[in-house]
Amino acid sequence: MFKGLPLGSDPRGRAITVPLIQHNILIGSQPGQGKTGAMRELVCGAALDPSAELWLHELKGSGDFDPLASVAHRFVSGIDDESIGSAAKSLNLLRGELERRAAALKKLPADVCPDKRVTRQIASRKSLGLHPLIVVID
Repeated sequence: MFKGLPLGSDPRGRAITVPLIQHNILIGSQPGQGKTGAMRELVCGAALDPSAELWLHELKGSGDFDPLASVAHRFVSGIDDESIGSAAKSLNLLRGELERRAAALKKLPADVCPDKRVTRQIASRKSLGLHPLIVVID
């Protein structure tokens, strides 16, 4: 995860690697063009990292992420009020988590974290709670 995850290849056959750590990803296109498939590929790669925490919200009710329910820390699939409410709760929790993580990073000494970016070594320190957090809203 800290070096990026493979997603495919460009027209010249060169591998495309997508960085996830300290990045936000927005995938958009017309219906049926592979947005969910691309996201599933990235989430499957993230699920292979035992330090990653997955919050998956599939709000179409199609079950596209159902096979990942057993490895997700938060999971919702549906378009009903309860599912939408669960996703909204996750966003509130995410805001608090981002604030907590920013404060934890700020407290780290410059010799441990000179650029205030999470590295594999920092993420491995469980006491800091700065492990990768992957949040998907589809």
